[in-house]
Formats: sequence, C-alpha cells, structure tokens
Amino acid sequence: MKIAFTHHAIERKTERKDWIVRTQKYRDTRKSRPELESLLRNKGTWYVCDEEDDGIVRFYCVVNQLEVYCGIGVDDEIIITTYYPYTKKFKRRLFPRGKASFERFFLA
Repeated sequence: MKIAFTHHAIERKTERKDWIVRTQKYRDTRKSRPELESLLRNKGTWYVCDEEDDGIVRFYCVVNQLEVYCGIGVDDEIIITTYYPYTKKFKRRLFPRGKASFERFFLA
C-alpha cells in the first residue's frame, strides 16, 4: 500500500516541538517525507478499524510509543491526515477496555 500525507499533517509536523523527524520549516518537512514514510513502514505498528456504520476505514500507526499517525484508507492508499503524541489518554481512546475496536494490520 502507498502512504500519502495531507497538507495538514505535514504542516502540523513542522509546528510541534516533540517530533521524531526533526525539521524547522515546512519546506524541510516536505523534503523529509521519504524518511517519515520509511519510519512508518519499518518501525510503525499499524492498526485498522473498519466501522460499517460510515464505511470509512481508519488506520492508526504507533511509532515507538511516542507518536500516533492517523489516516484513512482510499482505494489502495493510506492517507495520513494528522498525528498526536502517544499519551495515556490517547492510548485509552485507541484501546478501550472491554472493546476490541482495532485489529493489527501488517503493511505490505
């Protein structure tokens, strides 16, 4: 599957202070897309949530338990829309107790 990034995800990556891929400007972040994609493919743990209510396939990629990249599936592509730091609050939202909402996904 191909990984693509929205303008918002790349812009937000530049604004945050605790990123993994270090960039100072938006232009630098655009140049580091291959590095970020490689990081997601090699070190990321992918999860998928296919809710039948709205028909949207959601993907989440946890990288080194530091960041969570959120995206949606369109055709044969994962579009990363935004990302968040991996906190206890976000972990509870991803993996609520007693509910099996996300399945492990192996990116090909």
